[in-house]
Amino acid sequence: MPDALQASEHSPYGPTSTDNERVALVTGATGGLGRAAAVGFLRAGYKVVLTGHDASAVASLADRLGGQVLGLAGDTRNRADAERVTAAAMNTFGRIDVLLHAAGGSLAQLSGGQDKLIVDMSDEDWDLVVDVNLGGTWTWVSTVGPVMAEQGDGTILLIASGAAVRGAPANSAYAAAKAGVIALAKVAAIEFGRRGVKVNALSPGITPHDNLPPDAVARNPEQYRAMTTLGELSTPEMFAEYVVFLASRRVVSGQFVNMDSFILQ
Repeated sequence: MPDALQASEHSPYGPTSTDNERVALVTGATGGLGRAAAVGFLRAGYKVVLTGHDASAVASLADRLGGQVLGLAGDTRNRADAERVTAAAMNTFGRIDVLLHAAGGSLAQLSGGQDKLIVDMSDEDWDLVVDVNLGGTWTWVSTVGPVMAEQGDGTILLIASGAAVRGAPANSAYAAAKAGVIALAKVAAIEFGRRGVKVNALSPGITPHDNLPPDAVARNPEQYRAMTTLGELSTPEMFAEYVVFLASRRVVSGQFVNMDSFILQ
């Protein structure tokens, strides 16, 4: 994906900042949204810490991005990994200003199989999806949140989903876990807010990218476009642009932000 990683004067991320003091930590960094966000943060002048479960993919991405980038593998569900990555970020850069927790996915994405109706799901299916999407989010919030509270500043951005609000057939565990992410964001915003830490949950909307199951949107893109008020789908670059913008907002916290034109009920 060389085009997505190259700086351009016409980039949707805007001009490169001269402020090289801020540090962003991105989980799920080798996924379509995480990778775009990492590029966006770099373009905005951040130092970036990348983490994901595939060590070779993380190392390859860090090498391709260059600059002030630290790439470390880790399982989002493993607290020891979260603590190790967080400690390495602090030892290398001295602070963490933004946590974008982009690790997660549906049953189909996580298992390489198919999403399932409630009556067809096993306990193992349910546990996998909830553990990755909600358990992993809790692990990172409870690891990085206190670090930011000690700094007296920081922004945590959690990837939720419109499925948490409107429901999604064959995605009961995913929808339930993402609803938990929204609730967790609100509670964390309250608990960490007096120490200067902002916490928000984001719904990226319908955003085609290369880590979605192959037929997720390509099967019927017009159906998805028809679900939006503008008849337009989002892109990973649009997602990254908004994430970088929201990371700079000092008085936005405890919110669930929908990032496309789909009207959630």
